[in-house]
Parts: sequence; structure tokens; C-alpha cells
Amino acid sequence: MKDSVAVLLAKYGSDWTRKQDFAAPRTNSCTEVMGVASSDKAVVVLIILAAAIFMVYRIYLWLQGSPRSFMRDKVPINKMIQPHPSTALLEDAGYEIIGGKLKIPLSFQLDGSPVYSRMFIDYVASKDDEHYYLVILSRPRKSLEFTGSGLRDALLPYLLIYPYCSGVLYVDTVHSAVHVIKLGKDDGESG
Repeated sequence: MKDSVAVLLAKYGSDWTRKQDFAAPRTNSCTEVMGVASSDKAVVVLIILAAAIFMVYRIYLWLQGSPRSFMRDKVPINKMIQPHPSTALLEDAGYEIIGGKLKIPLSFQLDGSPVYSRMFIDYVASKDDEHYYLVILSRPRKSLEFTGSGLRDALLPYLLIYPYCSGVLYVDTVHSAVHVIKLGKDDGESG
């Protein structure tokens, strides 16, 4: 009998022992569990790594979305600041001038024909590096009426073009006063 087993081993070699391995019951199940567990660990590590990358990306976007960076991206800032007596008035009120005169070109279509206009912002100022304001200087020929409709007609276009600004600083050059004007919301008709 030993001779027949030896002949079979010599003739079929390792193929015969592999067939025997499949037929035999498996006794080393601990290594199989460890093999499956290690692949599960790899999947869990990949999921955690992807979640960490996603969180870092969202924090980066959140930091870029702070009011300070929004204003830098949304309001063009002219680095050429023209000296004017109102700049000292603004600095005395606690504001820092960070931008000079801006020209906002506007284009309209009127019955298919283009109509052009422009608006001007005299300065861009900041307070506490968090709040950005558009600065409008008073004009002798164009005075601002401090009524709801007067403020709406004169300043609403600026606040709609740059909604991320904190408001408008209206500098009354005649009376040397700085007026802070912010857009508020009314929940209905005031009685």
C-alpha cells in the first residue's frame, strides 16, 4: 500500500496533495477570519481617510466663505486712494479706508437698443477687519433725503449690487458727519 501511495505521489505530484487539501476539513479558521478582517480594516481605513479629506475640504471652503474673504472677492478694491478731507473724518470715526473710487458700469436694453450709465463709489472702508462699507460722499447738487424713500432711491442700488457689504457710509462733507446706513428687513406694512 505504501508503494501505491508513493507511486501516486511521484506520478501526480503536488496536484494530488491539493485535491486532498480540498477534501479535508479546514482546521485553521483563525487565519481565514484574520484575512477577512484585514480586508475589512482596509475598507474602514479608506472610508475614514475619505471622510477626513472631505472634512478638511469643507473647513477650507468655510474659511474661504468668511465675510472678510467674501468682500475681497465680491467688491473690487481700487488701491489708488485719493486724499480728501472726508478720509480723516472716517478715520476719526474708527474706519479704515481700504479702497479708492470705483466706477460701476451699467448697461440696459431699451427696446433692443443698449443704454449705458454708471454709478460711483467714493471709497471702500472697513471696521474691525470684519465689516466692509461702501462710502458715498455728499454732493452739493445731489443731496440725500433722510427718508425711507430717499434712502431707497439713492442707496438701494449699491446695496443690491454688493449685498455682502455691511452697509453704506454716507459722509456729509458740509456738516462733517458720517452716517451709517444698513439695509433692514420689514416683515410687513408699518402701521
